[in-house]
Amino acid sequence: AQTSLVVQNVSVILCGIILMMVFLHKHELLTMYHGWVL
Repeated sequence: AQTSLVVQNVSVILCGIILMMVFLHKHELLTMYHGWVL
């Protein structure tokens, strides 16, 4: 039960970091995306 709890915590932290990165770099990602589309 202990290991599954650790895995769950790690995955939650990773998701939070990914969301934060996406939120911080949303403008750059959008400009890059529009550059590819156009």
